[in-house]
Amino acid sequence: MDAIQVLVADRYDISRAGILSLLQQCGSLNVVAEASSVPDTIRLCREVRPDVCLVSIHLARPTIREFIRKLKSGNNPLNIVLISQKSDLETIHDAVKAGARGFLTYSTDRMDLCKAIKKVAEGSSAFSAPVSKWLHSDSKLATGGWRPKPLTRREREVMKFIVDGYTSQEIAELLCISPRTVETHRSNLMQKLGTRNTAGLVRYALEQKLTPPD
Repeated sequence: MDAIQVLVADRYDISRAGILSLLQQCGSLNVVAEASSVPDTIRLCREVRPDVCLVSIHLARPTIREFIRKLKSGNNPLNIVLISQKSDLETIHDAVKAGARGFLTYSTDRMDLCKAIKKVAEGSSAFSAPVSKWLHSDSKLATGGWRPKPLTRREREVMKFIVDGYTSQEIAELLCISPRTVETHRSNLMQKLGTRNTAGLVRYALEQKLTPPD
């Protein structure tokens, strides 16, 4: 199997050097480029086309969704993993909605970091333990004895648009239905999946591979 090509983007030299040191200990990973700014990250991703782009949240802020969409523009099937000291659900959701495949914390150890990058390169999603805990906290899906109810075709369509960051008005226009109907579908989705907000919908969509393809 060929080595997984990784680009590392972090604003701070010390932090970036630490990540590079860990990745160099992963036999199946090959760091092909590093960047310290948004323009360099976008340029190198387009030039080098790595399998995975590991990006510090400090570099991606404040417009995380716009940054990720720029990275993935031009039909670039790029797998993006964000890494942060700590973060909140809103930031994680914004990243996932924009197309990030993973979200890790700086407390992630070397083995878990290597495994996460490999999973993302293979097309799966990867979240560090604290992030997974946050995503589980707002959903009944975290409890072993509960199972979601089946979704209709229309509900699956609506959920894909929700996860991709579309508003109810935009979804209504795309599906030729009323915004009120979209809200009804949203409410039904949350009820069927046992979640109180979009966090649970995003998590379920990721686990069931219902997110739109790159």
